[in-house]
Amino acid sequence: MTKRNEGDVVAALNKALQDDPVAVNKLFGHRQVCNVELADHRSIQVQLHLTGRDIPKSTHLAIGHTGRYSVGVIGFINMVLEELGYPKVCSVYDEENNITKFDLYK
Repeated sequence: MTKRNEGDVVAALNKALQDDPVAVNKLFGHRQVCNVELADHRSIQVQLHLTGRDIPKSTHLAIGHTGRYSVGVIGFINMVLEELGYPKVCSVYDEENNITKFDLYK
C-alpha cells in the first residue's frame, strides 16, 4: 500500500472540484442541522446558528451558548483527518461564494 500524506487529500479534493465544480459546490455548500451530541464531538466542525448570526463551535463552547447546530461535508472530512493525525483542510471561496480551491487549513 502506498503511503499517503495531507497533500494527497488536497489534490484529490481539487481534482474533484476541477472535474465537476457545480456538484462539488452544491455538496460542500449544503449544511445539515445536527444534534448537540454530534456538535460536541471533539474533532468535528459544526456551526452554531443564533437568531440570524453564525458563530463557530469553539466560540459557543467558551461562552456557553445554546442554539441550532449544522454540519457540512468539510466538517466530516476534517474529523476523519484529525482522527488519522493529518492536518485539516479548508475550502477557498470567491466573491460569489463559489469554491475556487481546497487547501491546508492554516
